[in-house]
Amino acid sequence: YGVKILWNDVQSGDRSLIPVARELAGVKKMLKAGIKVLIIKPVSFKIYPILRETRRWKVPVISLDTLPTDVPVTGYIKVNEIDLGRKAAENAIEILKLWYPLKKPIDRWNVIVLEGAVGVEKLRRIVLGIYEALDQYQQEIQVVSSPQVSGADAAFDTVSKTIGKYAGNIQAIIASDSELAVGAVQAVKISNLLYEPGWNTDPEKRKGFAYIEKKGIVTAGVGAGKEACRLIFKGEHVIEIDEMPYQRALTALETALDVLEKKQFPSDGLVSIGVGKVDVKYSPIRVVTKDNIREMEQMWADIFR
Repeated sequence: YGVKILWNDVQSGDRSLIPVARELAGVKKMLKAGIKVLIIKPVSFKIYPILRETRRWKVPVISLDTLPTDVPVTGYIKVNEIDLGRKAAENAIEILKLWYPLKKPIDRWNVIVLEGAVGVEKLRRIVLGIYEALDQYQQEIQVVSSPQVSGADAAFDTVSKTIGKYAGNIQAIIASDSELAVGAVQAVKISNLLYEPGWNTDPEKRKGFAYIEKKGIVTAGVGAGKEACRLIFKGEHVIEIDEMPYQRALTALETALDVLEKKQFPSDGLVSIGVGKVDVKYSPIRVVTKDNIREMEQMWADIFR
């Protein structure tokens, strides 16, 4: 890209200062060094002191992942959490259609939705996306359990109980994060309801499904965490949705160059922060299955050894 990047790691700053003060000191240092655009992942939702300094130097500010609520920044880069949940559910549904075609109007797919801990805004939005997709199939899907649980242990416990309650008649489990998905997969494995490994599970290619003898429970999670990806590689887990953090950082850099060269933030929409509205750009996401799990090697190299 032909640019010089200056880094400021709050964790390695002056330990005598609190994190917000360390952050401000680092920004001031970079402004004096002549930066043209500031990309910041703020340690606090309040960054007015930083914005006051950047305005003085006429430097645009792009916020990454965390949106300040006290002052509008130039733009905001984030993953669209609703899309994450929607994509997990949509891909699970596509596999359900192929593995378990409904033969009668009264037939239903029994689905567990692991909603995650209460009060976590990111999980709340992911769950909204899951139900947005499921709502398109109200006649075909019955959500038999939707616990608000936290952690793999709790997921294992609640999924085990639900599988027992329905005598194994569960077709899919959709989890709002990878940790919950790991717990769910372990419960499915203990119940001997894993899908048969080694088959193509990419819904877009639609090959291989017709010949699977033991299909098991379709499991889907969000986040593509290390252990969840390991389970996909082993053939025990079906779907993860990857937030692609590397690509998000690259999007932030490309957006900063757009702002610098074109004087315009390439917006996908607006988000409200109470004191105004801020342009937002969503970073890419991808579906991870056994077919493309090797694409996660840059992130989780040791799971392939």
